[in-house]
Amino acid sequence: MILAGICFIYAIILAFALFFADQFWILKVAARTLTLLGAPTIVFLMFTGTKETEKNSDK
Repeated sequence: MILAGICFIYAIILAFALFFADQFWILKVAARTLTLLGAPTIVFLMFTGTKETEKNSDK
């Protein structure tokens, strides 16, 4: 649940950054950096989150 919230907030921030990227080149750089850092992090968190769920369901 927390992970879903983090992903949602991240998506909103990224959308705003991409929307304003035309006006501010620094935001374009920031958006690319966030995408490069954020995408693997979200995939990793989703992967570990599903592993935790599987462990809990075994009990």
